[in-house]
Amino acid sequence: MGAKHGRMAVLPADLNAPATLEDPKTADQVRNVLAETITQVRRRKLDTRTANALAYVATSLLRAIEVGDIEGRLKELEERRGKGSDGSI
Repeated sequence: MGAKHGRMAVLPADLNAPATLEDPKTADQVRNVLAETITQVRRRKLDTRTANALAYVATSLLRAIEVGDIEGRLKELEERRGKGSDGSI
């Protein structure tokens, strides 16, 4: 995909980003990264191919965050109910 016909999308050296970037761990943080990506595309500092790849990965990350959140909530409910790991009540 990215290297089709020998071309690769490359991030510019300077995206006017802070020196240290933390990995997004919440849906809000992913949203902020996507908003920054849109801003960079509009300023023509990030090519659309790279932005598309980031959006694709962000969608997967959002899904994983949602599933992890639901799993955590379910575990908490099961513990409150007294349900053991063997499925007994």
